Amino acid sequence: VHGARFRPVNHIERDLLSNGVGREIAHIPDPRTVFLIPDNLLVTFDSVFSPDATQEEVYNACGQATVEDVLAGYNGTIFTYGQTGSGKTYTMFGELGHESRHGIIPRACQDIFEHVEREQNEIGSKFSVSCAMAEL
Repeated sequence: VHGARFRPVNHIERDLLSNGVGREIAHIPDPRTVFLIPDNLLVTFDSVFSPDATQEEVYNACGQATVEDVLAGYNGTIFTYGQTGSGKTYTMFGELGHESRHGIIPRACQDIFEHVEREQNEIGSKFSVSCAMAEL
């Protein structure tokens, strides 16, 4: 799955825009397409998330299938890319003190360990869970 997420403007950017400094750089005409205004370029993805997209929406579209594949025995990778301040860490981790704002990693962990618990209770399976993460 290839997705693009656009974070909301922060308070500094909002102040600048309200004073006529800066401009909108992207328009999202539909859930799969983004128009990059400065480049006059239309780009298509599997999913495009507007600034008001929830963490749950992002996880359901971009993370859940990978978790299901991992639980079926395949390796899985979730990769985020973008410049500093673009929202990568928020997308992956979210706000850990607010369940509705949990990012991909806590949601994936919850799904994985709920699956492990179910399987152990139903058929007595044993599991070994490992994970690797790098933040560069």
